[in-house]
Amino acid sequence: MIEELVGFSSITAGFIVATISFYISTKYRMLSLSFVFLGGAFLSYGFAELYWYIFDSHGIEPYQTAIDIMYGFYYAFAILHVLTTLKSLKARLHIQHIIILIALISILMIVYSSLSYDAELEDFIFGWLFAWSASVLAAFALVTMMIMTSTSLSKSWILIGSSIFVASITDVWYYTQENLTGYEYGQFPLMDCLWFATDILIIIGIIIHRRKI
Repeated sequence: MIEELVGFSSITAGFIVATISFYISTKYRMLSLSFVFLGGAFLSYGFAELYWYIFDSHGIEPYQTAIDIMYGFYYAFAILHVLTTLKSLKARLHIQHIIILIALISILMIVYSSLSYDAELEDFIFGWLFAWSASVLAAFALVTMMIMTSTSLSKSWILIGSSIFVASITDVWYYTQENLTGYEYGQFPLMDCLWFATDILIIIGIIIHRRKI
């Protein structure tokens, strides 16, 4: 049951967020490019989750396949979304923000590395690249949330940022878990529930953001 719930919610959330993001990009001049990147991120995410679910349903191991290219696009576009949002708002990073960025990325990568030390070198490096991308995304999402609290978009971006932050932390857990025991839908209920919750959060956040236009 949870496998279908998580798979369906991830696929649906990806395409819903992508659709709304691309729509907002046509209506919101200041953050237009930012939402193009967010749309690209979740379009990639939606297709990645769709193919993952198909592979998994047919008993094919989805991890370390061409599907991961789409997850790579998700991280690249999502990071660009956050950075472009900061640039569009002319936000400045202060020393405390930089400290948070460095500290959070370092902590997450230390956790990944210390728990994955026994993995094959190829598996370690493959997971490290994605865990690092997720860590960078989590750190910038947290800093952006802190900056956005003083803007009119605080309510919507706290939801969007919280979703991206929690999902990224969960992704680091996932890549670590792949090196420890592997992963299948439903095998780790807390992990699956966190992904499900973040899918709901970002849909609510982006709808609220749409109403602010």
